[in-house]
Amino acid sequence: MIDKLSLPKDKIRVLLLEGINDSAASLFTAAGYTNVTRLPKALDPAALHD
Repeated sequence: MIDKLSLPKDKIRVLLLEGINDSAASLFTAAGYTNVTRLPKALDPAALHD
């Protein structure tokens, strides 16, 4: 992964949609991302603006 980011990893929100495999969330967590959310389906476009 990239060594230098524009924000600290704890400030970056990762949203995995449409039933992404558990291993994807595990990879982000192992890489130091603490705000990882998995949802089983796509969101309405307006909901993605949050």
